[in-house]
Amino acid sequence: MTGFRLKGALIGLVASAGIGCILSLYQIWKIFPQLFTFHRPEFEWRRLIKFSLTLFLAGFGFFITRRTDILMLGYFTDSSTVGIYASAISISILISFPQQALTQILGPVISDLYSEGNLSKIAKLFKMTSRWVYMLAVYLCLIMGFFSPNILAFLFGKSFESGWNILLLFIVFEFLNISVGQTGYTLQMTGNERYYLAINGISAILNIGL
Repeated sequence: MTGFRLKGALIGLVASAGIGCILSLYQIWKIFPQLFTFHRPEFEWRRLIKFSLTLFLAGFGFFITRRTDILMLGYFTDSSTVGIYASAISISILISFPQQALTQILGPVISDLYSEGNLSKIAKLFKMTSRWVYMLAVYLCLIMGFFSPNILAFLFGKSFESGWNILLLFIVFEFLNISVGQTGYTLQMTGNERYYLAINGISAILNIGL
């Protein structure tokens, strides 16, 4: 409507990310001002690097799993196919938004409970939050699945309506992903990040191979 089109979308994305970073730094400065002092903290460097590297590789494997299909389609097919496929993915990801939002809150809580050795409370918390997200996902999947052609046509245009079957497939995938709960984050927060790395690594290899 404003006429900026692609350039406007890029400016909005970069601006929102930049403002978000500034606000995050400001809040960290208010809550933990000691982080911005010249006092040199003491870290367990070996343990910190090992943990960070493991999560970095796990995140890289997750990125490959989520993006390899689009890259391969871009190489083997035409741009219209990639566009329809990518639009279906972008909509289906919205189903997992409640889980992602809850995970950001749940992570530190699980970490604190694990450091206290309170595994039974972690199990109860995992079950309870998984049930909440699952119940919400059922309604989202039913609505998006039933109106999938209409959603694609409304957001991207009539030519994208043909991707409704792709969208249905990804809705089923996202629903299965949500159904198992916050497993990946729980593994990370309970000292089992190496298993999380192995799972993502196997998924990435299978995605490329298949």
